[in-house]
Amino acid sequence: MLIRSLLANTSLQTLTPFDALQRCTKFSEWLYPQRLTFDRVTWEPTPTPTPRSKLIPWYFLSILCAIWETSFVFILLQQLLSHKKDSEILMPTYVLLLSCCICYTLSTTICCAYHFNPEELCFVIRNMLRIKGPSNESSNLTGFYLHGIITFSITIPLAIFVVMILRPKFDPTYLLLRNVTMISSEMKDVGQANFN
Repeated sequence: MLIRSLLANTSLQTLTPFDALQRCTKFSEWLYPQRLTFDRVTWEPTPTPTPRSKLIPWYFLSILCAIWETSFVFILLQQLLSHKKDSEILMPTYVLLLSCCICYTLSTTICCAYHFNPEELCFVIRNMLRIKGPSNESSNLTGFYLHGIITFSITIPLAIFVVMILRPKFDPTYLLLRNVTMISSEMKDVGQANFN
């Protein structure tokens, strides 16, 4: 009964790209302040008028994203170009590493576009909203895709967390942290025993 009422309250009536933009905006602004701000009535975008000090989480996560991307690309290129392959890197790790590189590259590109070109992005979104006009279309393929991205942005971190617990050597960050000397060998053995 509770699940049925919850599903009835959260059903999506339309799956258009602009609805996905609105839902993604609400979700991302709920997490932390964003570089672009949308007027809640007209959904016209503007660069965030708040001081840059309030955007520290956005800048921190953007820089962290670029650092992780660089690290994973380095590891991937090192493994592809080396004659002696690392025995701890298995095929699922290669697949995860490649998907992480692709996702981090896309994320870093988007962050750079948001940082360096916010006025241009606002101009494009405003023009798309004007071109759209009033539409009776309830959903389309692009809307399904963009709503899927919203769903994946919530479920994929949870799935990666489960993979890290069940199979710690499949996690790409394992490749970065396995040679850290600050962690004693006893702690590494305890950690590996708990995961196996």
